[in-house]
Amino acid sequence: MHPLAARLQDFVAAEDLFSADNHLLVAISGGIDSMVLLHILQNTGHKISVAHCNFKLRGAEADADEAFVKTYCKKHKLALHAESFKTKEVAKQNGESIQMAARRLRYEWFEALTHIHTYDYIATAHNANDVAETFFVNLSRGTGLSGLTGIKPKIGNLVRPLLFATRVDIEAYAKVNKIKWREDKSNQSVKYRRNLIRHKVVPVFEKINPSFSQSIVKTIARLEQSNKVLKQFIDGALEDVITAKGDKIYIEIAQLKKLKPLGLYLFEILHPCGFNAEQIEDIEQALQRQTGQHFIADEFELLHDRGFLIVRPKKQREVKEYTIEKGTKAVAKPVKLSFSVNTFIDKINLKQPANVALLDFDKLKFPLTLRRWRVGDRFQPFGMNQSKLLSDFFKDSKLSQDEKDEVWLMESGGKIAWVVGYRTDNRFRVTDKTKVVITINA
Repeated sequence: MHPLAARLQDFVAAEDLFSADNHLLVAISGGIDSMVLLHILQNTGHKISVAHCNFKLRGAEADADEAFVKTYCKKHKLALHAESFKTKEVAKQNGESIQMAARRLRYEWFEALTHIHTYDYIATAHNANDVAETFFVNLSRGTGLSGLTGIKPKIGNLVRPLLFATRVDIEAYAKVNKIKWREDKSNQSVKYRRNLIRHKVVPVFEKINPSFSQSIVKTIARLEQSNKVLKQFIDGALEDVITAKGDKIYIEIAQLKKLKPLGLYLFEILHPCGFNAEQIEDIEQALQRQTGQHFIADEFELLHDRGFLIVRPKKQREVKEYTIEKGTKAVAKPVKLSFSVNTFIDKINLKQPANVALLDFDKLKFPLTLRRWRVGDRFQPFGMNQSKLLSDFFKDSKLSQDEKDEVWLMESGGKIAWVVGYRTDNRFRVTDKTKVVITINA
């Protein structure tokens, strides 16, 4: 057995990556790293299937990579899953970088394959040089201890059996075993940050220390151990600070401010949600100012609101409007509502909770409209003779930003008839002249 194959077996055992009877889905690009990983797994008797992504970013070259992988798998009788993605279009639609879109598409597809075909693990060919490059990429962006620990050997069902090996090791194995592979010419371009680090930064350190990539893997392993100790301490300190409610987390500012250094705790809370170091510094400064600030990361957003920092998944504010025709008995979206019409006014209890609206049916103009509130909206709250800005009503009602974002309005003829769940409009109230009452339950 080649020394690299033996070391891979030892690494798999030491890191408890997978067992001999597991079925692996191996991600193969056609490059030297993945082809060496595939060759070793084949020759050590593991049960494997192959997955290849064509992101349609390099024209004929990408198609040639796909053809190369298909030919190899056919020759070696390996089950192959090949998929093409419209990466540029997806990136544009989602407002994300092409690299981020490609990564997301890749791993979402891998996960789908594991569920459909019951694969035990997804194996990728990341190596020690990738670890070093990722270290510098994260360092250049600004990160904490977690970011410096870089690529992990195993996360859930994702494993990286070659993480211990340097590119020199991989090239030597490929030469001895006469392995063919495809060169990705884009890897030579230094316009990408990772390639710039690969070709300009890492070689400087390798001149200082020829074993630099292996040394940094060992250093990162020690950082990971230190990070585990720090995380246990921080998690304990944050128990009285953070409350999770559904898909949101609430950070109590008064309790947070008791922790020192404040910036470290904020970073450990917010960086995993995608907020960068500069944003987190701004959020720390915002704690000294009035509420209302709003910060946005790739997948999450943060609201500074009434004694809390609220972190929630980023969502597009719904702009769609829903119509309600006359005679409707109930609607399920965007909110559940039921409707009943009654002509026996004297039998109706006019004192109802906020989630029930009693309106003069004849004052309404159908169809009614359900929509989100907009800046500048005004209505005449029940019991008042003058109109009021909806934003002022929210302020007087002490609604948090999170609560305001969930408000729906029922509109009749361009006028707000009900701030759903909060207050009806006085212009649609039931009076002694009312002949028909519509009762709406939220």
